[in-house]
Amino acid sequence: MFRPTVHYGIMATIQVVIGDELLQRLDRQLDGKAKKRSAFVRGAIEHELRRAEIERAEHEHRQSYLDFPETSDEKADRAL
Repeated sequence: MFRPTVHYGIMATIQVVIGDELLQRLDRQLDGKAKKRSAFVRGAIEHELRRAEIERAEHEHRQSYLDFPETSDEKADRAL
């Protein structure tokens, strides 16, 4: 699993409202680990934002092929 080293500057405090069941699942996941809730949530947010960026880039890439399809010459060159 990719785990980048991230250095945070000034950090903001936010409140997140979650249900009891989700909190219990989180606490079970973290049980006995040095990682704290805030670090876990921070990592989850980073992961989701990265995933969304990749998804957006892939969509733009696919869309560019739909907007500007390969020409016959480009397809022939690729076949070589």
